[in-house]
Amino acid sequence: MKTRAPHKAVRGMSTSRISSTFLADDTRMDETATATVAAALRAGCPTREHLFDDFSEDELLRLCRAGETIELSPGSTIFECGEAATRFFVLLTGEVRLSSPNRERVRVCCAGEAFGEPGLLGALDYEETATCIGEGTACVLASLTIRRFLAESSSHSFAESGAEGRGQEKRKGGWAVSMAALRFQRLAHHGHTSAQDGADGEIDLRQLRPECVLGQGAFGVVWRVRHARTSKRFALKTLRKAHMSMQAEGSTMIKRERDIMSVLDHPCVIAAYSYRHDARYVYMLLDFLPGESLQALLDRQGHFELRAAVFSMACLCAALAYLHDEVRVAHRDLKPENLVIDHHGYVQVLDFGLSKVLDGPTLTVCGTPVYLAPEVLRGKGYSYASEWWSAGVLLYELLLSRTPFDAETKYQVVAKIMAKPRIISYPDGMEGSARDLVERLLVGVPSKRLGSGTGGSAAVCRHDFFASVSFEALAQRQVPPPWPMPHAGEPSVHDDDPEPPWLEFEPCVDEEYGA
Repeated sequence: MKTRAPHKAVRGMSTSRISSTFLADDTRMDETATATVAAALRAGCPTREHLFDDFSEDELLRLCRAGETIELSPGSTIFECGEAATRFFVLLTGEVRLSSPNRERVRVCCAGEAFGEPGLLGALDYEETATCIGEGTACVLASLTIRRFLAESSSHSFAESGAEGRGQEKRKGGWAVSMAALRFQRLAHHGHTSAQDGADGEIDLRQLRPECVLGQGAFGVVWRVRHARTSKRFALKTLRKAHMSMQAEGSTMIKRERDIMSVLDHPCVIAAYSYRHDARYVYMLLDFLPGESLQALLDRQGHFELRAAVFSMACLCAALAYLHDEVRVAHRDLKPENLVIDHHGYVQVLDFGLSKVLDGPTLTVCGTPVYLAPEVLRGKGYSYASEWWSAGVLLYELLLSRTPFDAETKYQVVAKIMAKPRIISYPDGMEGSARDLVERLLVGVPSKRLGSGTGGSAAVCRHDFFASVSFEALAQRQVPPPWPMPHAGEPSVHDDDPEPPWLEFEPCVDEEYGA
């Protein structure tokens, strides 16, 4: 099979302070209970130094008002050890017994104290069983509510600081908290950080051992690394400052990518854990994804079977719905190379180097030409709808192993996209819901394109093409992937691999690249 050359890319949000979930007047808890919950968040949470210390009292109270009060009856079980931790509790009245497996450890939680701490972190299980000793009341905060609060507050912190082209330093205060802190707590929970790492919870880069080079680009190298103590693998993106300084707004692009990635937290979006820099390099510590990119799968096997295409597109659509609706981010470079299979077999979106938070139409023409919507190429302004056009091109490509606008030159590609009428061929094998979805995504007028307008992202997810997929189950990674679980291969080191620059990492002050 002939291998295709990969397509090449070319080169401030203004939302309310917190979403209406937190801003609306809430009568579910009185002010005394709300103050009790706020005090418990500050005083009784093992993760408080990363999550809540920098919030003002008013900001923290807004989160607490999103809680619900529940009645506790004597002898009832609130949650069991090993149960998925989806809620966090603050006891308002009464007492609760917390016991570990086999009752090896028993403690009593009294009024004003917090319990169910794994519910703060999400993606964990409770380590104790909680049983009511007598009658009482408790405030319940859903993990998803807490995570959205943190994500939206972090998004606001860099959106508030300015639009594209200006520095986006996070101001001190409550809005400085990020989802990266939450992910570090998950690492700590599983023993992947320790006192050997940074005092602020950051993994010490000098503890990372190079295994192999995953990829090289114009500005740097991506390494597969292994933590010396825990053996956990990461991907470490190293960017040379000298090379970035030759790119217009190079440091601004890096800081924008850092700020955006610090708030991302979704099963189908790559996770970032750290942003550090020294005198010569910028370092981004990311999840290591052991699977292939969709581009590599297309090159190796040709078109996707229908089940694999449905699953891949479901992952992408779930990611886009999250990016657009929850964190207001446009990726701006969707293509098969940037969709990679993780260790669960799920497709993740990565490479946010061109991404941007949108508060309205943006003008910058960037991305990979064959996936660009007509309104992007016109240069008169575009928004999230342009990404649903890219999704339509991707679905066509997964099913047919070619895009609808393939041509010999970029000029010819653009001419095909901009043509009126636009001619797209549909082979006999592409019928039914797949063709209908492609046709509704590749609509030239953005306002008439599926995914924009009143239906929004949910309209895409409800399309018949995804009839076999539960997006709720997908979010919990309960949908079986259509391929075997990937595994990391043996390290492959070559003589011409560059020297790993972080082993003698010494942080430095550099206003151009931020903290």
